Amino acid sequence: MKKTFPLLCLVCTMLQGSFAIAQNAMIYKAPAVQNETERKANLQRQWKALHETIPQIGVRDCFQFLLDAIDTRFITQDEFKWTVDKVMTRVITDSTAPSYGNMYWGWTETGGDVGDGNNVEFCLQYGLLIKLFFNDRLSEASKASLDNLFEFAGRGALRYPVRVSYTNIYIMRVWNLIALGQIYHKPRLLEEGKQAFDVWLKHLAQNGNREYDSPTYCGVDLESLLFLKYYAEDTMVRKKAADATNFLLTDLCAHYNKKGGFLAGAHSRDYNRVFGRDLLEESYFNPFLGGAD
Repeated sequence: MKKTFPLLCLVCTMLQGSFAIAQNAMIYKAPAVQNETERKANLQRQWKALHETIPQIGVRDCFQFLLDAIDTRFITQDEFKWTVDKVMTRVITDSTAPSYGNMYWGWTETGGDVGDGNNVEFCLQYGLLIKLFFNDRLSEASKASLDNLFEFAGRGALRYPVRVSYTNIYIMRVWNLIALGQIYHKPRLLEEGKQAFDVWLKHLAQNGNREYDSPTYCGVDLESLLFLKYYAEDTMVRKKAADATNFLLTDLCAHYNKKGGFLAGAHSRDYNRVFGRDLLEESYFNPFLGGAD
């Protein structure tokens, strides 16, 4: 999946420890992007894809598009609101539906049951960064549309059960609940996220990482953990996220083959069955160490 928002820059910057946290206030600043020409070309392709009769862009990818588009002022406020409202048509708002609050993966599904409920987690993971980084750029109408969408998505995230061994989605859910709780001042969501984080940390301490050394999913793990480490307001949450990040990175670095650009030895889920490397190496480790993305 192509990442249009500079999440690579964000994660690499975080890994280098150069994000500052003020003593009395959190600092939320989007990172710079290395290739603005490619970034603009991606935005233009995605904007065109959104206007197809059946949009040729995934629902979850719309949130990455919006992050990039608002950062670069690629779209107007009316166009931002139009995009959010378009995504809102894929949110299940029927409170009697099995997947109430969740989002369809595509643009043609109906019936109120998404099947795979992970989509709301992926959408919130990046979507909430819009509120952290760019809320002051949004018009009142844009804010209202986005807040309405996140209101339903928060219910969907709460309702969707995720087993603790499903590492990448579980940590993502932790980040989503904590971020929703602090952005919208909802203690229930914040506490739910904190409790879930403690459950996962205990599981990690007792059993290790179920999705261990995964080329496909350890990059996703690091994203959510680093968001918690740098954007959670709670000091203890940030400390726990830092400890978990160090644990995962120590394990990954012990198995990383720099010359070959891949993880050596056994590892869990890997969707690149030919070369044995995926998101973790190709979009994080290799570029972090000076290689190509």
